[in-house]
Amino acid sequence: MAKSKENVVEINEIRQQMRKSTNYISQYRKRLIDSQVIVEAGYGKVAFSLLFMGEFILQMAELYGMD
Repeated sequence: MAKSKENVVEINEIRQQMRKSTNYISQYRKRLIDSQVIVEAGYGKVAFSLLFMGEFILQMAELYGMD
């Protein structure tokens, strides 16, 4: 999701990138929404709830070699 150039990302795109089942993605989507990390942004779409969260995640991944 952080690697996407768009602010709003389709759940199906995330599922394909991660190569995980729909059930797996749904569980984590719910957890992230409940934790207020992401918000629903239309049918089948989500977005980060905080500005620059995607950039922060990418910087931390680079810093810790998790790219």
